[in-house]
Parts: sequence; structure tokens; C-alpha cells
Amino acid sequence: MTLEKFTPLFIHFVTENIGSSGHKFVFITSKRFQYGLEEKDNAEFLHTDADFCKLRNYMFEAEKIILHSLKRDKVHKILRKDPTLLAKSIWVMWGGDFYSPGSYNDDHLYVIKNVPYMVNILDEEITMVQRIYGCKGKHIRTFFYNTTLYSLEKKTKREKKVTPLHIMLGHSAVPENQHIRYLELLKQEDDGQFIIKCPLVYPNSNENYKLQVIEKGKSLFGARFEPLLKFMPLNDYLLWMESVNIAILPSSRQHGMGNLVNLLGSGKKVFIDDSVSTWSFFKRLGVTLYRLEELNFSTLNNGVAADNHQRIAGYFSKERLTRDLKAIFDLKLGEDLELDMVKHDR
Repeated sequence: MTLEKFTPLFIHFVTENIGSSGHKFVFITSKRFQYGLEEKDNAEFLHTDADFCKLRNYMFEAEKIILHSLKRDKVHKILRKDPTLLAKSIWVMWGGDFYSPGSYNDDHLYVIKNVPYMVNILDEEITMVQRIYGCKGKHIRTFFYNTTLYSLEKKTKREKKVTPLHIMLGHSAVPENQHIRYLELLKQEDDGQFIIKCPLVYPNSNENYKLQVIEKGKSLFGARFEPLLKFMPLNDYLLWMESVNIAILPSSRQHGMGNLVNLLGSGKKVFIDDSVSTWSFFKRLGVTLYRLEELNFSTLNNGVAADNHQRIAGYFSKERLTRDLKAIFDLKLGEDLELDMVKHDR
């Protein structure tokens, strides 16, 4: 795995709820402790040429290999050179792995096409990679990371504030969130009471874009533009989102699933692009959300909010994730693994 804000939390979840015996957690990076990762987590850091020889030996010893995204070319090279290793691999899909088909090298493409298992909660993304890359792998349907759990305890104890209206724009500093466009649109509708909350913590590579968004937000809304610029522990971030009434997440591809789950589950009115795979997923789950073209500034009806809460809390639960992860860890290679998806007619 790579060291991202949610991978140490995944290690902690597995250790606390399933047990880490039999697991070997390896980060493909130099040694560093970030995002809550500690020495006691017993993760190993590999990144030199000699380290990759060690990684290859670990792979041969392993019963199964779980690939947390496809971010390291040297890993892909190992898997392509030794098909027996790829044959026992499980790919946990991140959007950056497959949303830019023209940017991947041959080893990366070989892994996508031939990996035997693909983990993704979204049927639409499985259909996409099958169509574009000719994937042969079996689909395992689950959300996999505990950052996508609905935080029920923290969401049911707070009163919703209506005035002033707190609007969350985007989930990160990626241009797909169209911050400038929507800041200008919001200014046209502003009654002098809007508070614009704008998470801009990551990615670090988009610093210039981040500065442009901050400059535009401050020029249009002054102190009522509240950018989030520093990493927060997950529970603190969930509390930061508590004052939100309306969320506008305009990304043109699947982004910010954990944000969507907790916003929808806690009764926020959410607007997204209806061409994105998450739109279809939440509709199948029976959740109410709104198209960007329908943007308005009324808060969610109490009955709709309660229904969304029930559906989200029921599906994105600690119990479900624990069960699904155990099933993946216990999977016998070659077998199908059908993890149920509750469907509702809407």
C-alpha cells in the first residue's frame, strides 16, 4: 500500500476488529509515520531495489496479495514477470488506477487486465474497466476502507443549524471539483449569509490550484469563505462537517465516497453530477440526492433526511465491513465472492 490518510486507519481497523495475525502490511515508500501510523503498527517500508527483492520474496510466501491501488510501477513489473504472483492478487481499486487510460505503462495495463479479483463497491466502475481494459477479474462488491463507515454516534446528537447557511464546496483541491465556477455561481445567489466551507487539504501536488481557489473564495466571500488547509484526524473532520447544511460536490468522476456517506447519513442536502457512478449507486440504495442542475438552498425535508440516515447507517456499518473483510481474507482463490448489495426500488 501507499501511505495515504486512510491506510493507517485501515491497519488499525483490521488489527482491532479482525486481528493482524497472518497479515503483513507493507508500504512502498521510505520510512515515515504520518496520518496516525505508529511504530507499534508493525508496518514495513520498502522502496530501494534491494527492498523490492524482499517484497518479491514476501509475495511468494503469501497465500494472497492485496494491492491497495496500482501506484508503483516496480510492483507491477514484479507481478507481470511472475504470473503466479498476479494469480493470487486482489486489486482494491482507486480511481487513479484506471480513470486515465492513456497514461499507464504496459505493466500497469497488464495487471489491470489479468488480476483475478477487483474490489469496488460501484458496479459502474467494474463495467467501465471491463469495457476499456478487457478485465477478466471477478468483482468483489464492498467499500473496503473504514473511512467510508457512517459515524452514527456523532451524527445523531447535534441540532441542524439553518441560519446562516453553511455550504460545503468540493472535498479536495482537485480541479474536477470546479471550485471557481461554483464560487462565482454561489456569489450570484448569496444573501450575505452564506458560509462556504471548502476542504483543500490534499493533494499536495495541486498547490497552485489551491491558492487560486483560496484567492477567489476570499475575494468573493471574505471571512465567510472557510478553507480547510490542514490534515485533521477523521473524527475531527467529521465534526468539522457537522455544521454543513448543503454540500455541492461537482466532481466529474467518483471522488470523496466517505464524505458522501457521512453527509447523506447525517441529513445534509447533497448535489452531485448525475453522470458519476456514485449517483447510480446511491439511487440503487434508495438514498435521495440531487443533480447539480437542481441546485437550491433549502435544507433537506426531515422525512427525507431520516430515510437517508436509515439507509446509510444500515449499509455502511462497522459490522458489514468487518464481515466483508473477513470474507476477503478467507477467500479461496478461484472462488466467487458475492457480498450482498441491498437494492431498493425508487
